[in-house]
Amino acid sequence: MTKAKTRTWAVAGALKDQASEHEIDKLPEYRRKLRRLERRQRMVRTSSILCFLWTGFWLAPCGILMWAMYEHYLTSGLAGGLIAFGLVLVPLMFVLGFAMIGYVFAFFTGHDPSRAKAIFELKRLIGQLEELLGDSLSRLAKRRLLSNIDAEGLVAANLRRLEFRRSNYAVVIAFLVSMTLGFRLFYSEWPLLSLITGSETSVLPHIVFNVLFLLIAMIAANDVSHGFSRYLKDNFYQELMARIGVDYRQSALFLPTDVADHGVLDTHSEFFCDEAFGLTYHNRRIDFQECSNRSLPKNLEPRIIEKETVAGQRLRKNSLRRTRGVMARIELRRPLQSQTIIYANTLEQKFRRDDFQTIRLLNGELEKRYTVQSPDQVESRYIFDPYFMEKFLRLAEHLGTDRIVASFKGKELLLLSITNKDHFEAGYLNEPLVPESFEPLFRHVMIYQEIVDTLELAPNRGL
Repeated sequence: MTKAKTRTWAVAGALKDQASEHEIDKLPEYRRKLRRLERRQRMVRTSSILCFLWTGFWLAPCGILMWAMYEHYLTSGLAGGLIAFGLVLVPLMFVLGFAMIGYVFAFFTGHDPSRAKAIFELKRLIGQLEELLGDSLSRLAKRRLLSNIDAEGLVAANLRRLEFRRSNYAVVIAFLVSMTLGFRLFYSEWPLLSLITGSETSVLPHIVFNVLFLLIAMIAANDVSHGFSRYLKDNFYQELMARIGVDYRQSALFLPTDVADHGVLDTHSEFFCDEAFGLTYHNRRIDFQECSNRSLPKNLEPRIIEKETVAGQRLRKNSLRRTRGVMARIELRRPLQSQTIIYANTLEQKFRRDDFQTIRLLNGELEKRYTVQSPDQVESRYIFDPYFMEKFLRLAEHLGTDRIVASFKGKELLLLSITNKDHFEAGYLNEPLVPESFEPLFRHVMIYQEIVDTLELAPNRGL
């Protein structure tokens, strides 16, 4: 299946009936996809030709490799390589062939129905997200968060973005050109082109070059984008967050050992923190950070990963041994006598406490999605009054996941939202930075401020 067709179907398939607030940060990406799809729909015949050639570009090496394996079979009599490659390449060639037929159909009819459907669905999603963005910006404006963005700093960041993109792309292009010239110097012919004009070299070096070329180009483009994200964090985040009284750092504000009393995170683990934020709101301390925690076997020593390395990248996905997401610690005004824990029903295997009672609450929706456990039923019902239960259900919409764990113990609330998403990335390399680019970042500050407001305003509690 071709890259263009795959993207079109993926957009159509990924869209849901209702957008959620945590998808707002994907709005620039969706807008770029819409512009690209509309441009291709307007130029459907030209696009069909280009996609037909692109598909043929991938189909040709498959055919050449199968032909080379067949020639090897004829000369050696060994069919193992032909069978092994045939099991993989023949189905792939059929898929590519059907895609090429689809492009021929689109060329003669001047219409691509799958792309038209994707455009319609994408427009609907963008409309929903823009409405959610407007609501979020109005809430941020009431708390005077976005107004603290320095206009001069934003201009400087945009200039740096353009310089960063030009300089890094120039390095990537120069490297790929040098790689091509190196192939020409070593084999005395141009890669791939010589296969058409008549190559004296075997097919394998050309295939290896083609794979390496595309792989290096994709890795370099991704690295340039992440490099710009690192630049923003190093040069813009700290001053930006300081304007609203938030301490920003690229290291942990608290460790699993600091919240070990909650029994939620394994302390014999490998811990990595992407970034952390700390603030004081209504005389309460709030710390939240994006981090990963991976349980280790007893024969290995616990460790903290300071910088993102290959080991740090291994902590990207959630599992029974890994916990990745946003971890928040919020100060309570009065100490609790026992512990109360609430977790999503999908996380029961990981967080269930056999020594606690399961508390039944008078809220069917909450019990359908979450489990509340505590050794003290009276205190847990004191915490989860109707007002707090309603606010807690809305918390999933703001955090973008139902996979939430919260533990109340002593004078502390520990809150985990478990996702594989990067929550605090702001801005895109190919999009200009505007105040709205930092909406996801400020929204998290607002979320935890609203949690404190909920704790203070709930009747008969005073937590």
